[in-house]
Amino acid sequence: HLLGTINQQSKIDIMNHLLGTINPDILIITEHGLSKTNLENTYLEGYSLIESFCRVDHQKGGVAILVKDKIRNHATGLNGNKHILELVCEMSAIKLTLKKHLSTLLESTD
Repeated sequence: HLLGTINQQSKIDIMNHLLGTINPDILIITEHGLSKTNLENTYLEGYSLIESFCRVDHQKGGVAILVKDKIRNHATGLNGNKHILELVCEMSAIKLTLKKHLSTLLESTD
């Protein structure tokens, strides 16, 4: 696990390069291990954080869902954090509405 041995900024640089190459519309990051503040201050070029979960009482873990900036206005976080129990049920969910189609995306670390 190469990414586990390098610093946070290097990981962000690698991720930005990868995103520029594969160009996904939706990005889900699990086990990010960041605090809420650090996650909110992490900039991935061309993407917006829509919903996330960050552990408070335990280390590691976490879920983040980001979408391309061009579809940001079509994505809504579903506030799943109010139903989360650390180490038991950790998830984030968004609703994405494009061209009258509704998609719900749920990601869990379990």
